[in-house]
Amino acid sequence: MPETRPGQNHSPNSSRVITLHHLPGSGGTIITALLSTCDQLFVVNEKTPNPKFPERAPRFNPNYLVSEISERYSFEFKDLSESQEFQITLQNYFLNEIRVARKLCELRGRDLLIRDWSQKDFVTDKRSDNSRLLELLKNTDSKPAFSVATIRNPIANFLSARRSGFLTNSPDLLEWDGYCAMTIRFFEYMAESTNMVARYEDIIEKPETFLSDFSEKTGLAFSTDFRGKLDRYKLSGASGRSDRVLAPRPVRDSDQKEYKILQQTMIYKEAAEKMGYKTG
Repeated sequence: MPETRPGQNHSPNSSRVITLHHLPGSGGTIITALLSTCDQLFVVNEKTPNPKFPERAPRFNPNYLVSEISERYSFEFKDLSESQEFQITLQNYFLNEIRVARKLCELRGRDLLIRDWSQKDFVTDKRSDNSRLLELLKNTDSKPAFSVATIRNPIANFLSARRSGFLTNSPDLLEWDGYCAMTIRFFEYMAESTNMVARYEDIIEKPETFLSDFSEKTGLAFSTDFRGKLDRYKLSGASGRSDRVLAPRPVRDSDQKEYKILQQTMIYKEAAEKMGYKTG
């Protein structure tokens, strides 16, 4: 596993941006819930600067102009989806939203944690094999002060993502070799681009250790009763987990045979060696 690198120092009068990155089906929702127990953070869930219109506006809300245009006139912009000007406009909209969110955090003395919605970046037919969020923010005034990525055993991640339908639009990733190669690219990119890479299995087994490491590197404090706060916010995701219990999930009986076969493949052994997993 790569060494954890310290984050950037910041003025006590400004709100920092902290980012969380993970692949679909790798336990990102429970880890986000874990980090959201910190009272010094405001958390926004599964965000991306991918060039598309924001979600549809509520039936009546006097505050949101762009989302109302996107709902009422979306047909007007279909032919502009590949336009550079259109993409830059929406990226600037996204950056301005972050600036406003940071100001709101600043008013309450909080930092902003953004959970990256990395599905399009790594597991669709339009993937970029990098984090569009990190690539966009790194040269702006909202450059992350600290970024953490989490990984999961590639076989468990593959079986979970396939079962949840995350790979439907990526035929090459429905095949094990293609998927495992992608997890290697994800790991190598995150090891280079973030401050900390942690394994899902280690976090679930010893969440106190993960929070202690995260706290040491960011200066954020976590309560000793964090387990009692895991359900206080509604989060999207949780494809394979119906509750927020910090406990290991055993391999399903129906997956045992395939799991053992995939463990013997050369591509898994390569991934396991890089990520620190057992090969047998």
